Amino acid sequence: MRTISLLIALTSLTLSNAFAADGKTVYATCAACHQAEGQGIPGAFPPLTESEWVNGPVENLIRIQLRGLSGPIKVKGVEYNSVMAPLANQSDEEIAAVLTYIRSHFGNNSGPVSADEVKALRSEVGKPMLTVADLIDPSTVTEETPDTTETSADTESPETSVDAPKDSKKVGSMEHTSSITTGLVIGFLAWAGLCIVPAITGLGRGR
Repeated sequence: MRTISLLIALTSLTLSNAFAADGKTVYATCAACHQAEGQGIPGAFPPLTESEWVNGPVENLIRIQLRGLSGPIKVKGVEYNSVMAPLANQSDEEIAAVLTYIRSHFGNNSGPVSADEVKALRSEVGKPMLTVADLIDPSTVTEETPDTTETSADTESPETSVDAPKDSKKVGSMEHTSSITTGLVIGFLAWAGLCIVPAITGLGRGR
């Protein structure tokens, strides 16, 4: 079983590496504008490095490949106003490979794109070029993480702030009670020493 599992793992790794290599080959078409390292050309073509659009919804990238993009778009705070021609002549596998490549290179760390995802949007080929208004704003996609943080803060902080004073009061009360008890014991022992012991001693002598 271990041998079979190892073979499956090696096969998957080989296919994954081959897929990435195909993406790099297809990227040669994109490098003329976006450059070999994905840095783009200032004032003309936007960078792919650590880009919110590259790491954003996969649907945006697929549709841009199939229909092209024209008009202004802001990338990493800088506005670019150029045209990207559609590359619908590429196969579903080629588009998936190149998009997977750019999403895992140039400082990006996002998931792969499948040929099936490209195929699902292939029907858009032939429609007018996209503008930024047709795309999903990547800044609206990351909303879940802050909610988790706020929930944990809301559930933990109040308990700490409310319980702390109660605990301090309990400790203070216990210390006060302990001091009173200690005082009573000492007082009783002193009284016994002054009254009871002499009385018992006197009775003994009388006999």
